[in-house]
Amino acid sequence: LEGEFLLPENNVASTEKEYAMLREMLAGKPISSADRHCIAKRLVKSVSDQEKIRKAIQITEKTYQYILEHIRPGMYEYEVEAMIAYQFRLQRGVEAFPSIVASGPSACTLHYTDHDRKIEAHDLVLIDFGIELDGYGADISRTFPVSGQFTPRQQEIYDVVQDAKKYAESMLKPGISRKNWNLAVKEYMFQVCQQL
Repeated sequence: LEGEFLLPENNVASTEKEYAMLREMLAGKPISSADRHCIAKRLVKSVSDQEKIRKAIQITEKTYQYILEHIRPGMYEYEVEAMIAYQFRLQRGVEAFPSIVASGPSACTLHYTDHDRKIEAHDLVLIDFGIELDGYGADISRTFPVSGQFTPRQQEIYDVVQDAKKYAESMLKPGISRKNWNLAVKEYMFQVCQQL
């Protein structure tokens, strides 16, 4: 066992017992985190990597358009999830993570996965999904009215969300820290939401 051994920090698959056993086996050998090496490798994407990422995003976007064209009131959330999975399989991909399809009040449940609710005529539907293809995953979240049109109240809230998004984008400038950007956006959203 020559050289420096790299062990990942925060590896959820490794238990404390396994870590202690490795330390004992490698006694006297320098041990350091592999994180710095992995992060450096992830920062730069080759042209091939970039194309794979674009392809994953394009397929996910096309799947979103397919959902918009085929979803109807009266369907169940699990039927929409099945459409997503089917469209991904047709492209020789899989779901990058368990898709979320939440309608009506279910959309207020964080990481909702029951998918057992019947979608009603005036529901908003939240979907969070993405394909994994060639080792790269996409992730898109969208909320839309199943009927194709917002109710007046839904439109009012949608407009506020769009304004907040535009504000957040306008605040992204060189030199602003993530912390300060996040605080500014939260403050803006707090002020705007008080008017609802």
